[in-house]
Amino acid sequence: MAEFLSSSGYSINCYDKNEKAILKLIQDKSYFKNENGLQNFVSNGNKLVFHSNIQEALKESDICFITVPTPSKSDGSFNNNYICKVLDDLAVLLKLRKGSKNPYVININSTVSPRSFEDTLIPYLEKKGFKNEVDFSFLYNPYFVALGDVIKGLENPDVILIGQENKYSLDLLINIYRKIYNEENLLKILPVNLKEAELTKLLVNTYLTLKISFSNMVKDLVRDIKNVNTKKILDIVGSDTRIGKKYLKSGGPFSGPCLPRDNHALDFFSKSMNKKNYLTSASIKTNQFTLDMLKNDLLELKNLGHKNIVFAGIGYKSNTSSFEDTFILSLMKYATSINLDVFYFDKYIDLKIKEGIRIDEDKINDYSDLLFLSYEDKTFHKIVNNFKGYIYDIWYQVDGNMVLNKSSDFKKKKN
Repeated sequence: MAEFLSSSGYSINCYDKNEKAILKLIQDKSYFKNENGLQNFVSNGNKLVFHSNIQEALKESDICFITVPTPSKSDGSFNNNYICKVLDDLAVLLKLRKGSKNPYVININSTVSPRSFEDTLIPYLEKKGFKNEVDFSFLYNPYFVALGDVIKGLENPDVILIGQENKYSLDLLINIYRKIYNEENLLKILPVNLKEAELTKLLVNTYLTLKISFSNMVKDLVRDIKNVNTKKILDIVGSDTRIGKKYLKSGGPFSGPCLPRDNHALDFFSKSMNKKNYLTSASIKTNQFTLDMLKNDLLELKNLGHKNIVFAGIGYKSNTSSFEDTFILSLMKYATSINLDVFYFDKYIDLKIKEGIRIDEDKINDYSDLLFLSYEDKTFHKIVNNFKGYIYDIWYQVDGNMVLNKSSDFKKKKN
């Protein structure tokens, strides 16, 4: 995100409390080697300026972008403690700026729960003696991006959501984007107030999960019917422009760092407002049911004689080292619990995990005759061509006589 902003020509100061991470970045050791298109911005001639002292990073700045985690609480709402810790540091700067002509602009990119600005963040700074829209001004500008394709999402956004209550702060951010985006993308800037933006962020992601849950409902309806292709059905359904094909595909449950927790956050907010929200709760339940059905499939495969399984990938998607809230780890744990020997490989995640034994992808045939394709990835086609056993492909991305897509294929295999 910082590299993307550097294309504006402005000097971009970067701070993180993890000094080891900052040192590696200073040494040009990027954590994001799999992010498509990132190198184009790294090489744009406007180097990022890294700091291990936050006050040095903030000095002489007019705006800061806060991207710290907002972990989910047990009730589904988001914890704003990390944001408040940054506000503590910002208070030092605000004292030095007292009497400035314009407020200091604080742009929150982290996802927050509805009412966070009104109930928590604004009062937090006001209790320190600062005046809202005089000493400071908040913006809420979360990006709708997917790990592995973050640059693509930043370069060509469907929408640029900006929550704001102050013309000066809005104009400041838009002027930054004017130096990055063309006129077509600038038209995608949609300013709303802070309350509207907080809700919109959650509603976009929860609507996406409704499409995923619908797709998995269709998949379950036809799972025991021979000669019915879920992918073909959903392609036709998505061809209706009122519906659209994006996120309407057969596959696994929704997972990752955003979609599950945004659903739980909206569910919590609905309950806090004493509103009935059947859609979100149904989406959450459907997602769990989809995972349970995949576990049942593993049990059925074991009962058909398989003694081991290889998972192609442990993350929730390709091109990212993140495996936060990935459903694959749940499947691997379940496979172990039913006494399947579990192996895995992942070209994007260089970690050993207790749920299975890491192997080299070119040695799959030495370990198992059953391969589970965890997500969609073009590199799987070469692996599949060399694999001699059965391939369980819930994403319908490869073809072949040995490919299994749903439980009715297991009966074919058994015969």
